[in-house]
Amino acid sequence: MLKLPIDLTPDYSGQGLSSLKQAVGKLLADRAIPELSGKKRIVSQTLQDLLGGENETEREVAAWFLGPRGENVDLFSELISVALNDHVFWRRNFHPSDPSPITEPMKREPGYLQAVDTIKTEFYRMLAELKKSAPFSSMRYQGHMCWDQTLPGMAGYFAAMLYNQNNVALEAAPITTVLEVEASRDLCRMLGYRETTPQAWGHLTCGGSTANIESIWAARNLKFYPLSFKQALEDLGADLGTDFLSQFTVTLPSGTSSPIGNLDTWALLNLSVDEILNFSNRLLEDYNVDPGAFNAALSPYSLQNMGFLDFAEKFLVGTGVKDAVVIVPASKHYSLPKGAAILGLGANNMHTVPLDVYGRMDVVELEAAIDEYIATKHPIISIVSVFGTTEEGNVDPLTEMVRLRDQKYRPANVDFVLHADCAWGGYFASLLWDNLDDPEDTPLPPLPLSDYVIAQYQHLKHTDTITVDPHKTG
Repeated sequence: MLKLPIDLTPDYSGQGLSSLKQAVGKLLADRAIPELSGKKRIVSQTLQDLLGGENETEREVAAWFLGPRGENVDLFSELISVALNDHVFWRRNFHPSDPSPITEPMKREPGYLQAVDTIKTEFYRMLAELKKSAPFSSMRYQGHMCWDQTLPGMAGYFAAMLYNQNNVALEAAPITTVLEVEASRDLCRMLGYRETTPQAWGHLTCGGSTANIESIWAARNLKFYPLSFKQALEDLGADLGTDFLSQFTVTLPSGTSSPIGNLDTWALLNLSVDEILNFSNRLLEDYNVDPGAFNAALSPYSLQNMGFLDFAEKFLVGTGVKDAVVIVPASKHYSLPKGAAILGLGANNMHTVPLDVYGRMDVVELEAAIDEYIATKHPIISIVSVFGTTEEGNVDPLTEMVRLRDQKYRPANVDFVLHADCAWGGYFASLLWDNLDDPEDTPLPPLPLSDYVIAQYQHLKHTDTITVDPHKTG
């Protein structure tokens, strides 16, 4: 999701967000790598064809892995050697006249030789220990969700590691930040997001659990942001002599509009994602408000700064609004209740919906839970669907969740974030290629996907956030 406050993080202090975007955009344009051209790959209709067919395009996957028996060791060794030599060439040609701090005589000194001996000894010991790992690369081993990593992925990781990249800031990682943007764009497109406003984007986390927790974090901040925004507008208007509360209009989920000053707490807690994300831009562009002045007015009231106790005392006590909840299926990953605890929502405020006979979230039970929370004034932060449970690979009925949100709850001015936990099965979207909007033109996938599953993947574009993790599939 977009960063809600206009304030910049300390990592980008001194830079305007617009200039940062321009810098990334320029780096992306400078790369200007042409897309691969040519005919579409031929996709076999069965797994047997994929593994045993005669067409070379059907066997190209064989080049993407080291191989169960190390069949591609020569290719991998070549890539690693090329990456290392190319990196050393880069180091030596960065101010080549600089003297070397590591001289040849130094390499013959006892201390140096002892350090080399220690490094080799510990390295060989580690290699021996690593052989106790699970044989996940073998076709005989299918006991867990981890599989062999792709050869390009391992080679790329090794090459990038040599440059000690840290994507926390553009100045620390000017090119890998751009690569992250490109990779995220590819993932957005693969999962069905298209060019929209606000524009879909993503970033690389340390794992699927972190991504799930980030989703709840963003959804939580988004849910409560309108309360902070309204109070900031009131204070800012008092300072500038402008009645922002009557002038700034908000579009409700039903499509009707209202001045933000006329909305009560419940209404403010049920605005749509896109509407909230556009608040800041509208205020700056339509009302010419100075970003510094707005940040100064907003900062004292943000949930991030106040914390839940002070925030609730100021904005929620006496309004009739109860604790916010997150709704998940019984097949949820453990990272979700962990996230609720970390974020201060409380695991008790994570509602678990029972599964139906197919092992999917029961839509009838989900609807009943939503109705109950609306009736008792519990704001719904997020509803999570699972795309590929760890145990069975089941896919929740996202089509029905989207239908309920769009046809029943938005007309009643109730909204919430839809999150898809696609950590296990997200990459199966790649089997549908670029034609998620045109099922008639979609090639048959090499592994069979039911019409039900394909329909759920086609609805991923209607979610607000998605977790996808390559360590399980992809």
